[in-house]
Amino acid sequence: MKGSKALVRSLVYSLAAVSVMAALSGTAQAQDKYPSRAIVSISPLTGGAPDAMQRLIADSIRQRTGAQVVVEARPGAGGGVAALAVANAAPDGYTVGLTFSGALVVNPLVNKDIKYDALTSFVPISLVARGGAILVSGPKFAPNNMAELVKAAKAPNQLPFRLGFVSLSNRLAMISIADYAGIKFLEVPFSTGAQMHTAVQNGDVDLIIEATGSVYGMIKEGRMKGIATGDKTRDPLFPEVGTISEALPGQLMTYWFGMVAPAKIAKDRAAWLEKEINTSLQDPQIKARMYTAGINIIGGSAKALHDEILSSQATFGKVVEKHHITQ
Repeated sequence: MKGSKALVRSLVYSLAAVSVMAALSGTAQAQDKYPSRAIVSISPLTGGAPDAMQRLIADSIRQRTGAQVVVEARPGAGGGVAALAVANAAPDGYTVGLTFSGALVVNPLVNKDIKYDALTSFVPISLVARGGAILVSGPKFAPNNMAELVKAAKAPNQLPFRLGFVSLSNRLAMISIADYAGIKFLEVPFSTGAQMHTAVQNGDVDLIIEATGSVYGMIKEGRMKGIATGDKTRDPLFPEVGTISEALPGQLMTYWFGMVAPAKIAKDRAAWLEKEINTSLQDPQIKARMYTAGINIIGGSAKALHDEILSSQATFGKVVEKHHITQ
């Protein structure tokens, strides 16, 4: 009898142990499944087209995969606050961030106190968008295109044209273009786009550099005039406006946006993020909505973003070194 009770107790303990092992195994499997919790997508902006694009990507991933992606704004320092937050996050695949050439490449070039590096602090996930900025004047500015602008700038006794900018990367691009053309600008920095728009319309500056979507309405209404766009081909929003390279071959003033993750993220999780983000970027509705906001979504591989980073470092690095630019 005692032996039977002992046998029963032994069986009960064995079954209990099996149940515990099964539960632990199930828990481990659930933890290993990716993603098993919300992915935080860090935004460098609190609004505007790039922030809207990031939220559209998050919604698209959720609808297709069921994975939760939460967009968290970390504005400040020209995108540097968001970039640093991504760089310092755990490389577990649950933090990604939208960034751009100015934040990822230019900031570390001009500020040696920046605590991240474009290539060693991040893993490229996807090249999201690429396009050209636009050089804009007030409606009464005499030159109508880049060739006329260069000619006017070289005229005898012509004072340097006053050039307004917010983006440091745009400033560096225009310095490079001015060097190539053999002209000079009087640089006028602004803290916000709205201040810059008012200044060029009032004639307080002669020219400004902006994202195409930011000035589309004002150009179409005649309150501003498009002088030249910065990509290799004419911008679909402004087919009547020539490119900088039409007058100055090879000269560009471009921007790019990309998604990055912390360095040392597991390759399979980086691959999952690359696939799902790029699938979202192929959605015609997302492309159309961003196009009207002046963002040309292309969707590109991790390698494509890596190549853009290298190209930007080479281009901006030369300007920073030649002109001893610091911040």
